[in-house]
Amino acid sequence: MRPVWWCVRAGLRRDWRGLAVLTLITAMMGAVVLAALAGARRTDTAVTRFLQYAGPFQGQVAADPATMDKIAALPGIAYAQQGAFMLAFPESVDGRTAPESQVITEATITRTPQSRAIILAGRFPLQSRAYEVALNESAAQGLHAHIGSVIGMAGYAPDQAQQALSGTTVPPKAVGNVLVTGIVRLPTDLTDLLDAPTDVTYFGQGDILAPAAFYQKYAATVGNFTGISFQLTRGTAGLGAFEAQVKRIAGSGAQVELGDDNSAAGAFAQRGTTLEALALLVFGVIMALAVLVVVGQSLVRQA
Repeated sequence: MRPVWWCVRAGLRRDWRGLAVLTLITAMMGAVVLAALAGARRTDTAVTRFLQYAGPFQGQVAADPATMDKIAALPGIAYAQQGAFMLAFPESVDGRTAPESQVITEATITRTPQSRAIILAGRFPLQSRAYEVALNESAAQGLHAHIGSVIGMAGYAPDQAQQALSGTTVPPKAVGNVLVTGIVRLPTDLTDLLDAPTDVTYFGQGDILAPAAFYQKYAATVGNFTGISFQLTRGTAGLGAFEAQVKRIAGSGAQVELGDDNSAAGAFAQRGTTLEALALLVFGVIMALAVLVVVGQSLVRQA
């Protein structure tokens, strides 16, 4: 017969082993719970954080290009950016005929620090180089382009703009070649094509992002529409006063439109991320309940 002290020691050894295993299981399952809950929170706020990083705009102003600088300097504006949609599109990529895709050229005449994009590869084109461009992720996929790709561009002259926009078939004119220096991700890359009226000429999300030098070089030979994207310091509360100031500077023909493509795409994408966040939250709650059951039963046995 074994002595009492030996039996006590053996029992304590088994108890410590059981507690060690229980602690390890609890730690692992607890880590899974915390990861699920943290993932749910970050997933639910991912689109909002991306929009904030990208610098959302409250609306756009379409007016005489000669008045743009004065409008951008109005005191009620928190930040603003001048740009132009240009009727230029890719004809070829690296010598290959460009695949059909919804891609538009957007020239940034002035860039605000608040307007940013996630750089996936390369860099932004230099504002002083007309031959450099960046592509957003959607355009890069649609054109099968990459860093270093040479894109042959064609465009419609200013006197062809109305015909092209009305759907009339008119022959475009060669513009020149541009070099892809960067691939970026914009909020519009988060979603498929948004619903658009049938009379809208362009409703894709592929963007060729051109610098100010591109606009300066081709503005006289390629049809374009200039405007200012703005964010007001007072938000919607300052919209009435801002619109009155714009019309006083640029005349009654100036248009102030609310809305932003990035915000619209973000709202669309938020539907999917909210569902993913809910799934992670439910998984975390289930795992937490499982931890309570496992630990509770183990403690009862130990007791």
